[in-house]
Amino acid sequence: MQIADRHANGPAKHIHVKLRARIALLAPNPGRLKLQVRDDFKLLYNRAILSSLNIEYEEFETVEDLFLYLSTAAPPMKNTMPVNSYKGYVMSFIPLSPSGENYLMIFAKGTLDSAIYEFDITSRSYKSVPAIERADKAYFISVTPKRNTIADYALDKMN
Repeated sequence: MQIADRHANGPAKHIHVKLRARIALLAPNPGRLKLQVRDDFKLLYNRAILSSLNIEYEEFETVEDLFLYLSTAAPPMKNTMPVNSYKGYVMSFIPLSPSGENYLMIFAKGTLDSAIYEFDITSRSYKSVPAIERADKAYFISVTPKRNTIADYALDKMN
């Protein structure tokens, strides 16, 4: 397998040299070679995509304040919204442009277990529930991803 680097300059040439070295090490096992090159390409692609993102931030003191903001900012008929509990933050990303390059990351320090949470706006409190039952309440589905590249990028950029 050859990688043509006649058009490569700067960082691209460096990447080609690294891939060539990896290919030389993995050449005896073609199946593993294919997986490794695919993973390297994914990593490079993700870095290129992430570097084009523009992320704005809005921090809240408590998870209740975050839920209150999301409840009032959501479309009127939407009472179920996703949130992530990741690396000590409860967060949600709101796209600001149709192209998907601009996001608003709203977050609060804290953690939530993966569950469905019912939020009551009047009492500003939330509780874990087994199902979505009422139309007059706002519900948040909290998940804890194993890895979240956009959140990692946003947190690194923020700090």
